[in-house]
Amino acid sequence: MESFNNAATPYRSLVSHVDFFIVAAPSRLLLYSGDKLRLVYEALGGATRVDSLLPLLSKPLLALETPIVESPADLSTHIGQLAEILAP
Repeated sequence: MESFNNAATPYRSLVSHVDFFIVAAPSRLLLYSGDKLRLVYEALGGATRVDSLLPLLSKPLLALETPIVESPADLSTHIGQLAEILAP
């Protein structure tokens, strides 16, 4: 799992189109609603760095530990909860 250079999105225009926002950090994933991202993004005047947004996002919808694994198939066993939320 890798983030995009600490950017909330690769392009500012994407913020209005996302249903969910996933923060990827070493060994962790945090899932937030797109609505919450938009509110915080607008409150900060369009800040694009994750470290600017996180203090205002509060509790994520889901927080997962993502251990180092050998293959994507192994990773899938650890992120099943994420898949259930994104594609019920």
